[in-house]
Amino acid sequence: MCWHLPLGDENRRLDLALETPAKMRPNQPLTVKIKASTKNGEKPKQVNVLVSAVDSGVLNITDYVTPDPWQAFFGQKRYGADIYDIYGQVIEGQGRLAALRFGGDGDELKRGGKPPVNHVNIVAQQALPVTLNEQGEGSVTLPIGDFNGELRVMAQAWTADDFGSNESKVIVAAPVIAELNMPRFMASGDTSRLTLDITNLTDKPQKLNVALTASGLLELVSDSPAAVELAPGVRTTLFIPVRALPGYGDGEIQATISGLALPGETVADQHKQWKIGVRPAFPAQTVNYGTALQPGETWAIPADGLQNFSACYAGRAIVVERQTTAEHCTLYQRVKSVSVRLS
Repeated sequence: MCWHLPLGDENRRLDLALETPAKMRPNQPLTVKIKASTKNGEKPKQVNVLVSAVDSGVLNITDYVTPDPWQAFFGQKRYGADIYDIYGQVIEGQGRLAALRFGGDGDELKRGGKPPVNHVNIVAQQALPVTLNEQGEGSVTLPIGDFNGELRVMAQAWTADDFGSNESKVIVAAPVIAELNMPRFMASGDTSRLTLDITNLTDKPQKLNVALTASGLLELVSDSPAAVELAPGVRTTLFIPVRALPGYGDGEIQATISGLALPGETVADQHKQWKIGVRPAFPAQTVNYGTALQPGETWAIPADGLQNFSACYAGRAIVVERQTTAEHCTLYQRVKSVSVRLS
């Protein structure tokens, strides 16, 4: 049987009200109006507020809960239990730990090489703490970039004695949404067909012009589409054949969408860009050259040393030592110890 003695004092809880737009467009500032009050109706003094806006999809991956400072200070606590296992320290071990291996060519693919560069667009904005006025009111502005989805606006407030928190949801959506479905990376020489989804979220039919270009380590295989007609609430898919060029780095697809017509509003062209990491299509290959230099001697890499390597991927490193490496001595000691035991 256990007993819980609550320490929470509801009179020390701040009631926090957030006023946010239900819906907004990308690439615009998000203004959050805040009002704090206490349970007995008095106006709190010197209220500090920390406001952040994060993509709800990212928070839902880990079921992230908005922090509540009042609960952290006055909520129910529990005893922590830890288990320690030091049995591995009882037996002395001099060899390296064994590791499981899977597959037949996994080591070749992991042996060096250059990993792809992946780009993920995550919205996570946090403003500096602000102090509310004497009426317990204030506002915070957060910049929102090129993002379509749901944002969770979280706020934590505190004074010298009181604490509180609250959250709100904001939908960010452009009149026309363009999203590119693409592989996480491509290898040099690969060809792929990307899909560009264009959705009309307006209540009017739209005739749009889509211009596509490629730069970096990507090139378009065919001409880009010209015009797209979309009824209200309809989505269409455009196919974009591309090819990865030799090299290591990024390839970029740019799209310019024009022709959007909204009543009483002048809409600028929408510019979008997406990056795809490009890497070599083969594992790394290492060639070692070694020589002992006498005083006054010089040495150069053989003329055919880099003949089979591409200039896009080849790298060189020089190690200069005053004495020979100790690896041979270590191997000799191991062989000697084994021979002594066998005898």
